[in-house]
Amino acid sequence: GIANDNRRKRTRQRMKRALIIGLNYAGSQYALNGCEIDAANIYNRMPRNAYGATLTGTYSAERFYADCASLRDACIEKDTTYICFSGHGTYLDDFTEDDGFQGGICFWTGSKIEVIPESDFRRAVEQIAGSVVVILDCCFAGEFSKMSQSVRRTAKFVPFNASEMRIQQFMTRPQTRAAAPKPKMYWLLACAFNEVSYDTGNGGLFTSAFVRAYDTFKPRSIKRLMEYAKIKCEPDQTPNFKCENGARPTKTIF
Repeated sequence: GIANDNRRKRTRQRMKRALIIGLNYAGSQYALNGCEIDAANIYNRMPRNAYGATLTGTYSAERFYADCASLRDACIEKDTTYICFSGHGTYLDDFTEDDGFQGGICFWTGSKIEVIPESDFRRAVEQIAGSVVVILDCCFAGEFSKMSQSVRRTAKFVPFNASEMRIQQFMTRPQTRAAAPKPKMYWLLACAFNEVSYDTGNGGLFTSAFVRAYDTFKPRSIKRLMEYAKIKCEPDQTPNFKCENGARPTKTIF
């Protein structure tokens, strides 16, 4: 039963798991070039003992929700999960928000974009126990106060189009054990909410700076790596991070 399952999980060693997604939207009018490179760059820096998957080409919103439910059922409070996404972002009208909209993340089935609203994405990842590190290299906004005409860069943003895209909302799935407390959340974001994130064609501007910092510095705290990435990405975009539920920015990444 649940009690025996929890007792067994308490005795095992802590684990690291990764769900790394890079989508180029190949064959579509929204095609990018560098997001699969981003996914490979993050995966190649994961510790060898981490259990994870790199998903490129196509990846649906439904599969994302299913994978998050699997992680929810597998993880305990001493585990760390990395959820990384590089691809397009969009925005959706939302009159419950002060500014009238919320961000959305664009998944790709090979023929259609499926959008997960920011609030639903948060609900999906916050059901996972332990520490959850979310790295998002995409746009969340429609007010591009810092959009520049940088050479050979493509904004990782698409306007929402109801005839070509569909919204996939979060639905609670049956659990195999009791719900865990809210995880320590680490949000590592490629840009501010009113900015776009750029694809250089050889990787995202943010992800490229982030992995360069990872390769350069020790100790590799989230705070230190994000500060370096911010210096390298400004003025085009402003990487930022947020720690929640007791999470600390001094945590070592990966």
